[in-house]
Amino acid sequence: MRMIVHAHHAPAVSPRLLARAQEALDRIGARLPRTRDAVVRFATDGQRCRVEIALRAPRRGDVVALGSGKTFGPALSAALGRLATQVNRVQRVPDPRVRRERVARERARGPMSA
Repeated sequence: MRMIVHAHHAPAVSPRLLARAQEALDRIGARLPRTRDAVVRFATDGQRCRVEIALRAPRRGDVVALGSGKTFGPALSAALGRLATQVNRVQRVPDPRVRRERVARERARGPMSA
């Protein structure tokens, strides 16, 4: 998955932190069908560090998660945790063949009598 990084009012983000973000986004993005890319924003506001992740997939709204902490490490962990929770909750559209087979099985059983 392609990762786009924005760093606003933030000191240089370490390559290790970027690699950790990329690895986690690959893992999380594999659960969401046809994920296109992710935008990761690093920002500081005083002594608080924020990380915002927006995961993009076609025919879906962006899945957005925000994490904050004293440094970028805990902020990234919080944002990734929230993103994983949201991706797990996304309703997956069942394959139409599965529904047809289920309906055919129910019809084959016939009406249930009391």
